[in-house]
Amino acid sequence: MKRTTTAIASLALMLASASASAAAAAAAAAAAAAGAPAGDGGLGWLAGHWCGLRGDTFNEETWMAPRGDLLLGMHRDTRAGRAVGFEFMRIARQDGRWVLLAQPGGGDVVAFPAEAVAGDRIVFANRDHDFPKRVIYARLDAGTLEARIDDGRDDGKAMAWTWTRDCAVPPDANAGIRFDLNGVQIGMAYPLLREAVPSLQCGVSCTTRRETHLGHPGTLWAGIGEGRVNQLAFRFVPTLDGAQTAQAEADYRARYGAPDRRTAEDGCLQWARGDGAIVLCLHGGLSLAHWKDARWGAASSRIPVP
Repeated sequence: MKRTTTAIASLALMLASASASAAAAAAAAAAAAAGAPAGDGGLGWLAGHWCGLRGDTFNEETWMAPRGDLLLGMHRDTRAGRAVGFEFMRIARQDGRWVLLAQPGGGDVVAFPAEAVAGDRIVFANRDHDFPKRVIYARLDAGTLEARIDDGRDDGKAMAWTWTRDCAVPPDANAGIRFDLNGVQIGMAYPLLREAVPSLQCGVSCTTRRETHLGHPGTLWAGIGEGRVNQLAFRFVPTLDGAQTAQAEADYRARYGAPDRRTAEDGCLQWARGDGAIVLCLHGGLSLAHWKDARWGAASSRIPVP
């Protein structure tokens, strides 16, 4: 009888232990589903330097390894050798779950609490934010990371990037040009042009009279060929006066170095770049900055007159 009692007690202990283990596993699964960190946080796979090209833009994102319930990250975008965007980020534990705290351009913090965590994938969501409403990271393999932002729907408005770990900075196809007008460069893909300057009105070419360059208002114009920007100009409206002209020329010299020539007929400054030139014309009634190559001067390259 004593042996039977002992056996029953042992069985009861085993069942209780199994039940506790099952409960703990269920709790851990529930916590993971809700974005609550377990153990070291489960986000070690995100740590590292990730990078890759999207269109004409080189993206870099770096995350420190999680420690003390905190990951620190930063993001940088460069195009044609110039920085065109950056972001500071944190993933911190708040009230038992991960929260992404994003600061695009170093601005106000926007919080995206974790909505789901499963393996090497985490979904952050803020349904009250305009766009994005979700930020998703997923490690596809040891050396590949996918990042996505969307409007909260799998089939809705979205942008996605696929990056590799510690990739090499690619040769910049525009390195010999580096003519930048408000974030627009020669060779830029048309969709990126629309993202860079939302006010553009596009048909055969794209134009907007709601831009500024060097702090002065005017008309931005971009010619399109084979889905990319192949002509680019800015007309200052009104034309710049003497002091403004001197400052604008000084700004261009600081950006592009000493000009290769000043044309005698109109006093335009020119900086040779590959098969074309950056041109700044601010004398003789002209008030124009543009890219000049074999296409310039054709009927399709005439920018609107204010």
